[in-house]
Amino acid sequence: MTIATVVIAILFAALASVLAAAETAVMLLPPGRVHRLVEAERRNAVGLESLSLRPHRLRAVSALAAAFSYGSIALVGLEFGAALNAGGVVDLLGGLAFAAIGVLVVYAFVQVPPRSPPLRPCACSIRSRSCWALLSAGS
Repeated sequence: MTIATVVIAILFAALASVLAAAETAVMLLPPGRVHRLVEAERRNAVGLESLSLRPHRLRAVSALAAAFSYGSIALVGLEFGAALNAGGVVDLLGGLAFAAIGVLVVYAFVQVPPRSPPLRPCACSIRSRSCWALLSAGS
């Protein structure tokens, strides 16, 4: 197993994570907010508006980066399994197991966290009525 393969897998995972976070940020921005930013002539607001009107472009790039990330981490898993030198079918099964574990780790740490909805922290005590009202209103 080469260090370059591991470094490439980490770089693809980082790129996929950044693009997944950007995709989530664009999806969570309301159109009214984007319009107000454009009217206020904020820097890069026109680009943000263009991206929010056509989010499929960002999703495509994000999906491509995720595919490269999954592929490279699976390659690292296969190389790690082959490095066990158990021989024959055990090498293949070990490689497939490590590849599956690698893909699950990349999914858990790269794709899932940026896409989860933000939690609203409760500014009051858990036992107070206003906090329970706030929590029950969200569900």
